[in-house]
Amino acid sequence: MSSMLIPTILFFSFFFFALYRSIAPAPDRVLNGDTLICFSRNKFFSRELLYCGTQGVFVYRGRTLIAHYRFEEVVRLAKTGWHINKISVWEIECVSGGKHVRYTFCPRGSLWFGHEGFDRLHKHMLRVNPDAVKAKWTGFGLHIDIKF
Repeated sequence: MSSMLIPTILFFSFFFFALYRSIAPAPDRVLNGDTLICFSRNKFFSRELLYCGTQGVFVYRGRTLIAHYRFEEVVRLAKTGWHINKISVWEIECVSGGKHVRYTFCPRGSLWFGHEGFDRLHKHMLRVNPDAVKAKWTGFGLHIDIKF
């Protein structure tokens, strides 16, 4: 019995870690007075999150800003053929300094609270750089707002 105790504890620790990473809220970011809104879900092994603001797309790894791309530098925003838990995986490709960089992500959001960050990014990209948007975005349709 005691020989199964340690693997069982490790399994449940791993399970709760995965559950927490998937539902944990994204930390708020403010950069030069601009409030950034996260539009990507937490990745399991990476602390990389994608944010959008008025100046473009920002990539954070933990608390560190690792990249910033203006909306004009986005070459492609497209849905891939992959799904994770019935959620489409998207990718955003940017060109900066002659280098192509591609990030894959699942849009952050829920049935209850909508997809504020990804909705904002998609609508803004359709206005500013419509040639880069390669797929339609519908989200979950109508979402239910809970106001306290």
